[in-house]
Amino acid sequence: MMLQAMRFMAALAFLASAEGGRRTLHSAQGGGSKGGGNGSGTGRGTVVVHVGLPKTGTTYIQQYLTTNRNLLQPWLSYDPGPLQAHHFIVNRAGNMRALDQAASRRLLLERILASNISTHLISTESICTVKPSELQKLARALRPLQVHSVLFYRNLASFSISMYKQLVRTLDFDGAVGSFADFYFHRGGDGHRSWILSTISRLQAHLGPRLSIIDYAGAKAAGDIADALLKVASLGSHFLRDNPATRPTRGEPTSRGDEALRGLLLILRYHAQVVHNCRLKWDPSSVFVTNLSASLLLGRHQLPLQCPMLEQLRAQAYHFDNELRRSYGALFVPEYANPDAAHLEIKTLSLDFCDLDRTQVLENPQVWGPRFDEQLRALPTWMVCEHSS
Repeated sequence: MMLQAMRFMAALAFLASAEGGRRTLHSAQGGGSKGGGNGSGTGRGTVVVHVGLPKTGTTYIQQYLTTNRNLLQPWLSYDPGPLQAHHFIVNRAGNMRALDQAASRRLLLERILASNISTHLISTESICTVKPSELQKLARALRPLQVHSVLFYRNLASFSISMYKQLVRTLDFDGAVGSFADFYFHRGGDGHRSWILSTISRLQAHLGPRLSIIDYAGAKAAGDIADALLKVASLGSHFLRDNPATRPTRGEPTSRGDEALRGLLLILRYHAQVVHNCRLKWDPSSVFVTNLSASLLLGRHQLPLQCPMLEQLRAQAYHFDNELRRSYGALFVPEYANPDAAHLEIKTLSLDFCDLDRTQVLENPQVWGPRFDEQLRALPTWMVCEHSS
């Protein structure tokens, strides 16, 4: 898990250094005339290029638009394309052989250019992680079209916690919030900021100056993030809400306290072995993080928590959010530019980024021993206790 986190943060650091992401916000603005291959062309309508960023609901948006493609016509062309072409419209090492990537990209672009609909939508996060040369190839392919890039911005605190939860969605979890936070702030704390600045600069330099930023928190507060993207594509503020659209199934968000509850399960396993000579086992593939609190009697009790570096995370999130809005406010879509919504997310994230205080549990066996015994007598279906001979 931590290896995944380290690789992810290393990727952010590479992107930031490769594209000058560590320069100041003011010096990073503009840039539409730089770079080879500007995507701003004329003649066949507009292509809206949705680039993410990661952890801003891209998969949900793609599922929503794919499910309702017929509803979007004749106003908007959204074609997922063959071989998940939206994920390979620019080459991304390791996901598909280069030949298949190129063929997939070419077929998708041919469909777009052959369409008689004036507005087209491409959605792919791979643009955030590719070399400038690949963006130049995409720009040249789209040259007959006017290119409008769109990215969703999610504040540092909310992004960090969402990324953390993605890395720990199994029960084999060691309560590593502290390790994750320590790595993030001591080795890559500027990665999120630099990554966003780098992405803005790259999009304007290689796809053209027309760029819109959608405030993720503001879009959620206003309704639906998929509708926010369609608003930028000129389909109105609540197109999917006001039409008989089919909403995709979304996973329930991780409830507060689940991180600590997973840590408590590991102590329960130790208690079962030492006190009852019982080997506690579970199948992580059958367990959903969201139902842990409902499944375990232990979830009824208030858990002692420790929240490493939480205040530092929140302070950095406030600072960069304000800085980004001051410097790039003109790029934010006004309807969703809602700093109050973002700041409320930052303010209320305290219990979402906390570990179990293991010391308080282990040093109070007279309190937690009976609670563990009660849980062992009423194990949920996805847990089993095998007694040793």
